[in-house]
Amino acid sequence: MSKQTIPRIIIIDKANLFRHGIKMIIESANLGEVTDMASSLDELVDIVRINPEFDLLIIDSSLVTDPTSDADSIFDRENIKAPTLFILDTSNLEILLKKRYFSTKGIISRNASLEQFTEALGKLIEHKDYYQPELIPGINSLLLKNKEDDKKLASLTKRELEVLKGAASGLLNKEIGTSLNISERTVKNHLASIFKKIEVKDRTQAAVFAIKNNLIKIG
Repeated sequence: MSKQTIPRIIIIDKANLFRHGIKMIIESANLGEVTDMASSLDELVDIVRINPEFDLLIIDSSLVTDPTSDADSIFDRENIKAPTLFILDTSNLEILLKKRYFSTKGIISRNASLEQFTEALGKLIEHKDYYQPELIPGINSLLLKNKEDDKKLASLTKRELEVLKGAASGLLNKEIGTSLNISERTVKNHLASIFKKIEVKDRTQAAVFAIKNNLIKIG
């Protein structure tokens, strides 16, 4: 591989030992050049503002799926469009799959084999998606569920979405009505319709639905 074709890679992970371990694997196998490393999205912003030219981002998935994370707006604002390999915490797979701001993506777990890691890098550099084979059944199941949620969201009117966001944010019916300039009775009617359309029984379940589908941000 010539110097001109060596991919430039950024690694973002909270664990210092893990970052350096990945760097050693990449460079010892001549898979690319690790140009920068960081432990947070704030540090990533500093990096890409100084040097926006890179070919691949490897990132701890929890940094973008944490409910308090501002990842969506950061990736959009900083125009980060490089292929992205997510190192998965399996507990946040569903949230990760709902993220829309990255195009070419790879997902592997922290116990992926060296061969799978190498294959993932190769696919992503070619702008092809890669999913660790062991994760594919769960991913397919969640993608099907996500499509069902998309249909439910599409069935809601603009006003119902506003009411749902208010309820999921913890506002009382009266407060929702005041903010939208509608009566408390109208809010109740909207909630009844929302519960039926998204197939939930109460406000708590509706709030969980709203959070999972990125309608509100908590924290």
